Amino acid sequence: MVIVDGGRTFVANVVIVTVPTGVLKASLIEFEPKLPNWKVSGISDLGMGNKNKISLHFDHVFWPNFELLGTISPTLYSCGYFLNLHKATGNSVLVYMAAGRFGYDLEKISKEDATKFAMVQLKKMFLEATEPVQYLVSCWGTNPNTFWSASPTKSMQSNVILLAPKISASITNNGY
Repeated sequence: MVIVDGGRTFVANVVIVTVPTGVLKASLIEFEPKLPNWKVSGISDLGMGNKNKISLHFDHVFWPNFELLGTISPTLYSCGYFLNLHKATGNSVLVYMAAGRFGYDLEKISKEDATKFAMVQLKKMFLEATEPVQYLVSCWGTNPNTFWSASPTKSMQSNVILLAPKISASITNNGY
């Protein structure tokens, strides 16, 4: 049986739980019976990172047709790159990728200030850069539906064998 927000109940013989690892690590899902210690430990040991994105939609393309446009930063803290979506989709969109501590800190400022930061980086590369007509800023680390955005593959490799076995007990999800 699975009970979700609002009290809706689903009854099944088997339940497959597919939620972001960050949600599992945050213990937002209550399992009855509780997950075995080996499963909880494996989830706990997974590394997590935060790679936030600042998507910038422009009225025209002013950058070269390369997939990635790297930035240069005086420190590793704010080092990032632009992903050129125009190359793959035909839309005049660049996505600034902010990772590491900077990815976390980006969520502490307004979406407008985050966009201004990305535009400063872009204007260092392209003096003719225009202001975006639309923007979208992700907040993966504080979003309760995700809590973080990535697990490093190295941390995953060591835990895959540990986490792989299914749990044979009947488990109930109480309210996520």
